[in-house]
Amino acid sequence: VLLLSLIAAGLCFNITFVNNCKDSVNVCDTKVPGLLAPGQSISAVFDTKGTEMFRANCTSKTIASTFPDPYSPLQKYQIDVTYGFDVAMQFKPMSGNSLTLTCKSADCAGSYWFGEKKTVLYDATSRTTDFTLTYCPQ
Repeated sequence: VLLLSLIAAGLCFNITFVNNCKDSVNVCDTKVPGLLAPGQSISAVFDTKGTEMFRANCTSKTIASTFPDPYSPLQKYQIDVTYGFDVAMQFKPMSGNSLTLTCKSADCAGSYWFGEKKTVLYDATSRTTDFTLTYCPQ
């Protein structure tokens, strides 16, 4: 009921998870049912008020996340390699002119140091922007 109320109020966004890897990917820390076979995709709905983190194969390495900006109506999104790198990821907003984030290696080209974290951080055009998160992007 709460999820339906949030959807009706427009306070949700969708993320489509895509596995372009040669092997299956276990998507962790999400409301998404775990295992994605090669070539498989699945979508899930998320509340704009929460922080969501996504990892592959339940490691503590490459992490993609979204979280609301408390000072604006924007949704922030990032790819974080602070604790290491294990799988290439691409976080792509599906509307507006927000930047697509791609991290294909441990140096995560385009990343910068934010405190003690090495991360790529960007704002979406709104909190209800939908995303595609691709594992092993081309």
